[in-house]
Amino acid sequence: MLNSKRNNIWINLGIILFFCLFTLLLTGIFIKKNLLYPSADSVFHFSRVEEIYNNLKNGEGITYIASHTFNSTGVASFLFYPTVFLYPWALLKFVLAPVTAFYVWFSIMMLLTMVVAYYSMYIFSNNRYRSILFSIMYVIAPYHLFLGIYNFTLGEFIAYTFIPIVFVGLHQALTDGKYWYLLGIGWSLLIYSHIVSTYIASLTIAIVSLIYMITNIDKIKRVIINLVKNGILALLLSMGIIIPFITDYINQGISAPRKDFYFLESFQELFLSSIVNLASDNKSLGIVVIATVVIGGWFIKRARTVEKISYVLGIIFMLITTTIVPWEMMRETPLRNILGVIQFPYRFNSYTIFFVLVVTSLIFSNLLQNMKKQVRILTLALVVFGLFVSYVGSISNVYSRIITAPQTSLSKAKQTAQILPNAVVDNDSYKNMFSYVMTYGEADYFPKASFDGEMNASAAILLSYPKINSILSHKLIVNGKERVGIPISEPNRVIYKIKLKEKAVVDVPVVAYKHTQVILNGKSSKYTVSSRGTVQVLAKKGNNQIEVTYRPSKLFFVGIAISILTWIALLIIWMIKKLQDNNK
Repeated sequence: MLNSKRNNIWINLGIILFFCLFTLLLTGIFIKKNLLYPSADSVFHFSRVEEIYNNLKNGEGITYIASHTFNSTGVASFLFYPTVFLYPWALLKFVLAPVTAFYVWFSIMMLLTMVVAYYSMYIFSNNRYRSILFSIMYVIAPYHLFLGIYNFTLGEFIAYTFIPIVFVGLHQALTDGKYWYLLGIGWSLLIYSHIVSTYIASLTIAIVSLIYMITNIDKIKRVIINLVKNGILALLLSMGIIIPFITDYINQGISAPRKDFYFLESFQELFLSSIVNLASDNKSLGIVVIATVVIGGWFIKRARTVEKISYVLGIIFMLITTTIVPWEMMRETPLRNILGVIQFPYRFNSYTIFFVLVVTSLIFSNLLQNMKKQVRILTLALVVFGLFVSYVGSISNVYSRIITAPQTSLSKAKQTAQILPNAVVDNDSYKNMFSYVMTYGEADYFPKASFDGEMNASAAILLSYPKINSILSHKLIVNGKERVGIPISEPNRVIYKIKLKEKAVVDVPVVAYKHTQVILNGKSSKYTVSSRGTVQVLAKKGNNQIEVTYRPSKLFFVGIAISILTWIALLIIWMIKKLQDNNK
């Protein structure tokens, strides 16, 4: 028994070592090239990491508002968009050049995704070959690569890592397995990653659980108890993330993503994009997934019911991403309020990939199990090599975009409120990104009062709005007249100095939240919120120093403490169980 456990440990260590080496193969080319091509959501996330890094460097552990980045507007992109998994990236910047730090962080996330996928599948199937193949196919899926290294949709990219934990946990919770708590852990990790992904997963959990209870009426009580336990566990683990939403976001007049449906694509477009297998396309599920959808039904005739359900769910999610579902018509129905939060139906691709690859891995494992050990290992190696070749093909457009773009490094913006141009970024020009207005996300989580039009607009549209433009251009408004100021950035604090000829109301270009605080000339000061959603104070004649900062409620720190203590409790319980198992 003891020898068997030791063998398992060595096997697992060997598999993790293989994953490490495989990750280097996947990402080494980007680390070596050491160039970035900022696009779409990239600068939004790079800015958040830069802010965290600057604050850590100055001894501030938690970042609440933007003072060094986001044009020093004090936007709370850190309170309302989880940052937990950005901290390792920020820490890497202390020892690595900035572009290198990103690619190393990307590599770590790829490795973590493989490890999570492997162990999730192993719990589900108790089959190492199947688990290895599942983890590799899952991590190199073109849509995953699109999120991480082409479009830089990094919140969703991080969330993708934990989808396997959520659904193996759901399976355990529904069947009363010993790992029922994985659902709560996975749920909380999604909350730590990306709120919209959490919303999609929660809808899926609710629907699957409801169907299971309808078809297994005698197990309703047990399922409800397990789901409630997991819900409570997820809440406890995520208190530090959830509380700012309750205290500062809900009913506080903060802009939210518009509930609508964008980037609607036909099934034909999805099918053809998936066959092409490129990571530069948000419609690409990958050729492996599409092939499984086409032939998988024949292979799973004798499979377990849960795998048949997985196949059906994969197909349903695939169809949901296309115009086979009448998304346009839903705009005029109450469903818009429920599903419009998702915005992009292609976000269901992550779930299509997961559920379909459960079946793909089953097909491969069934083929392998009838082979002799040596032949099985050789075949497995050939399949892995084939998957690696498909990965190289997938990233070809990503890599070529970097090497074919003009190689002139990005220069610093010559004026305020200038839109980021298309350019390659290296380690020397990395910081210059933050002198521009980012393409998307610059005004996310601004107060609604700051907008003169659509809230989820691109930079070009945002800059056409007088209020937004004035805030991004650092314009103070003194008794109704504008003057450009120069922000001084400190951790979680934006400072403006202004000299007045007479006592005046000064509207500072820093957005206000419920727990925003103002220090005027060294003393805490009351303030009002201006018509553009910014801080407004009554300043004296002469020299004035206006400091805008943010101090969260005490509940925020209570929430963090609860989360940490819950994680510690889980770790202790796990260690005790391990010791008990070893003593048997």
